[in-house]
Amino acid sequence: MKIYGRRLAILVVYCFLFGTGGTVFPLAEELKRENDIAPERTFPDQSIPHRVIRYEDHLAPQWKNTWDLARQLYRDEKYPEALVQYEVLLARKDNIVEARWEYATILIQLNRWRQAAEQLERLLAFDPQNKQYLFSLAAVNLEAGQASRAAVLFRQLYDEAADHPEKMSAAAGLVRSLEQLGDRETMLPYLEQLVADNPDNPELLGRQATLLIALGHLDNAGAVLEKLERHRPEDTGVLAMKADLLERSGYPEHAAAYWGRIIASAPDNMTAHRALQCYYEQRENWKMSLKHLEAVLRETPDNVELLERAAELNMQIGRIDDALVYYDFCLAVRPGDAHVLNRKKEAQQKLARDLLVLVENDGGTKLWQDLVQVTADRPGIYREIAELLRRRGQTDELIDVLTLLYHENPQDDRTYRELTALLEQHSRREDLSDLLRRREQMGLEGH
Repeated sequence: MKIYGRRLAILVVYCFLFGTGGTVFPLAEELKRENDIAPERTFPDQSIPHRVIRYEDHLAPQWKNTWDLARQLYRDEKYPEALVQYEVLLARKDNIVEARWEYATILIQLNRWRQAAEQLERLLAFDPQNKQYLFSLAAVNLEAGQASRAAVLFRQLYDEAADHPEKMSAAAGLVRSLEQLGDRETMLPYLEQLVADNPDNPELLGRQATLLIALGHLDNAGAVLEKLERHRPEDTGVLAMKADLLERSGYPEHAAAYWGRIIASAPDNMTAHRALQCYYEQRENWKMSLKHLEAVLRETPDNVELLERAAELNMQIGRIDDALVYYDFCLAVRPGDAHVLNRKKEAQQKLARDLLVLVENDGGTKLWQDLVQVTADRPGIYREIAELLRRRGQTDELIDVLTLLYHENPQDDRTYRELTALLEQHSRREDLSDLLRRREQMGLEGH
């Protein structure tokens, strides 16, 4: 029992240390090596030497046959079937400790934490100091989300550990229990013991650095990360922790260098792109900020807030045409959004002011043709240009713009009425006749 318990303790260390899931007990290996059944006994008695009792087939009791079958099913990895046979066995003979323990290990194998805990509690009721059972119950409680109970058991095991492997196993369990409970301060010394016992273990060093950063022990975290970076110089997780630490320590430029290293080896690392997007935006480097924001948008193309920010950054660098594209993307995700519509109108007005000079220099038609390469909302831009021309009283240019808008959408009665009124007021009878004739050809004369 002592040898097996120590093996179990070492196994639990690895299981809890590296988060491999439920504790795995090597029952199958034990059964593969065992050809004879252990003697019937109430519960282990360390004063009685181990001996094997063999039965002749014609004398073997029924419970032994059931146990043999249960173990064979386990060897064959038929766990649910084995479970049934163990239940039959224990219903007939509930005082066989080995059978109840094996039954508990199968429950653990099948992730039936509540039932496994019940069996382990029964075992502990008769042998409360059994480390094997205590470790198992602590592990089961942790997997079942009962971190408080697990922490109590692991602390008991830690305080009562008979040797170093047991103490480290208990410390590993305490670390995971306290981690689930969010008790970082209490967790730190146990984690540091594990690191001291495994000073070159990258997983442990990473957890220690993360915890130190979370607790604000930045200098200590820096020392741990220096060591970790020597072990894993290209590990993006390590580089990200280093970047985070440098940002918290007030060295954003050095942090940016680390984020850049991450992107160099992992171009799709969104954490690094987000960090650099913020870094460059804070320094008003709009082009670089937009570059990283566009990388983020490749992963989250429906994020309206990011789409709107991309539009604003394009406005900052004078790419109003691209800004309008992003505003249209926003409206495709969130149609009718009043804020986005207002921002889009502002962009259209700005672009209209920039293009007005072309219209004033008889370039209205050429601009209309070229705008198709710039924006999908060509009429929207021309409506804003028309508004500017109205305010300035530039009637001839306004007539040209309205004519282009009307040809784009002959169903637009508002534009038609304004255009015909202006043509009449300014005696442009030939243009008015052409307009009415075209309208008649389109079957819209009655409208």
